[in-house]
Amino acid sequence: MKTIQSIDRAMMILDEIAKANGEKTLSDLSRDLGMVITTLHGFITSLEKWDLIRKESGTNRYYLGGKLIQLASCCNWEQQIKSAARPYLEELSKKYDETIHLAIPYKDQILYIDKVESSHPYRMTSMVGHKENYQESAIGLLIESHLPEKPRDEKEKRLITECCRGRKALRFHEDLQIYCIAAAFFNPRQEIIGAISFAVPSHRAPLQRRNEMISDLNKTAKKLEADLAGISGH
Repeated sequence: MKTIQSIDRAMMILDEIAKANGEKTLSDLSRDLGMVITTLHGFITSLEKWDLIRKESGTNRYYLGGKLIQLASCCNWEQQIKSAARPYLEELSKKYDETIHLAIPYKDQILYIDKVESSHPYRMTSMVGHKENYQESAIGLLIESHLPEKPRDEKEKRLITECCRGRKALRFHEDLQIYCIAAAFFNPRQEIIGAISFAVPSHRAPLQRRNEMISDLNKTAKKLEADLAGISGH
């Protein structure tokens, strides 16, 4: 794979400074990276301009700058889930040409954090950033069923019992004539992280196709679990 040499070199400099924990001078970096000082100095100047690195006054040693902290703060847990899941959502949506959602628990609701639309979308209310009660969809009921026990009325209990089977859920919305098919994914402590779901009009959802979709969703959820398992703190 062809890469841009100047970006590669900049990343090598950042990586070397990070590993040294603020102990490398310009001469140290030149020696360890095999770069002449005049060339290295140009990279250092640009990295300092963007506050990706800083020079400690008095010692002339370099350490990582505040810009990296700012950038890292944008890469939050929700974004990491979304980034990991996106290729899988696109793959499933392409295979079935149906709308697929990604949602996570959010306070006492679920939050949709991604969605890949079908080429022939059906009337739906969900959108990225939309929050809804657990009881409004199979994906919500499935997430709720794996949350720590909380008071539930009889309607909630009945819906969970009717729609959820372990890691999977299926619900038919008669008013919209839509099937919601969902599969959950978990962290290594078997705590619910979120779920993915198809929304499929009934005329495109015969039993065999529904079963295939449930199977593929479940397999995908397990792959996503494996991808997310290495992320520290979760």
